[in-house]
Amino acid sequence: DLSNRMNLSKNELVSEVHRYIQKHYDQKLTIDDLCRQFFCSRASLTRKFRETYHISIHDHICKVRLENGCRLLRTTTLSIGEIAFSCGYGDQNYFTRAFCRTYGLTPMQYRKKETRHLFDQDSNAQIDNSAQAHDKMGFHFHFRSTTNAAANNPAPIQLTAWRLIG
Repeated sequence: DLSNRMNLSKNELVSEVHRYIQKHYDQKLTIDDLCRQFFCSRASLTRKFRETYHISIHDHICKVRLENGCRLLRTTTLSIGEIAFSCGYGDQNYFTRAFCRTYGLTPMQYRKKETRHLFDQDSNAQIDNSAQAHDKMGFHFHFRSTTNAAANNPAPIQLTAWRLIG
């Protein structure tokens, strides 16, 4: 793997860096760390990455982190702080500022907006609020509750958890 990274063409290099960011967005990532990881100069990596993806490495890391933050806001009940940490932000306030700058809403406003449509349907409908998530240890979770929208009367939440072994 080490010798492969040292012999990458510039196109292969930025493709590998792009994949690495997608996979490791939840960790501390700096351009200098990426240069050390992929044995390349800062100038050539940043130039080639921008030429290829039309975005800076820093902006791409932020974009990937915020997109994953949106996904977690829609599909989990994790706190904003837990989501910030899960997306590679060491500080909830920094996550919130970046989120507001990008989406024009706080993370909590986004969560409410994205889940509100579940309750704006037919007033007599049974609404199934389901979400699936998994943690870093490989545990998978499924959350489910139903709500009678007319009565706004939620049923108890059902939580199912399992871990795939194999």
